[in-house]
Amino acid sequence: MKNSVLSDHFIKLYKYNFSINQKLASYLNHPSERIPMKILNLACHISNAHFIWNSRILGESIDTKPWDSFPITEFGGRERHNLEGTFKILEEIDLKEIISYRNSVGHALENNVSDILTHVVNHGTYHRGQISLLLREKGFEPIPSDFIYLIRDLT
Repeated sequence: MKNSVLSDHFIKLYKYNFSINQKLASYLNHPSERIPMKILNLACHISNAHFIWNSRILGESIDTKPWDSFPITEFGGRERHNLEGTFKILEEIDLKEIISYRNSVGHALENNVSDILTHVVNHGTYHRGQISLLLREKGFEPIPSDFIYLIRDLT
């Protein structure tokens, strides 16, 4: 494994990210609740963005757009695929490697893998916060998502 100390840190972050997204998938798939589309779109966006960043790092072609919708029943499976892709990155790619890519509006950019992986986790946390706020506004009790509480169950 490349960069073992930093990789171990990312493994922990991505296990947390995956765990909370699986909890979110179960929550959003509850058949007796009517979850607003805005919330479902944010969940799709979290998963799409993770997939897009993994694909950029791995040099794979991308036909997914950041705000594409998909059936929420696919969210959990897509997140498993995303986790596997991230673990492949941690196994095969130097975290200091610079990745050149075009963003969603076509601008040519470069970042190192470590910064991209950090961004993906922060991006998911940011949007899960939005989801929690929107759920609360609609009368739902959001799922607990604090890293410090959930990581205890994962280590």
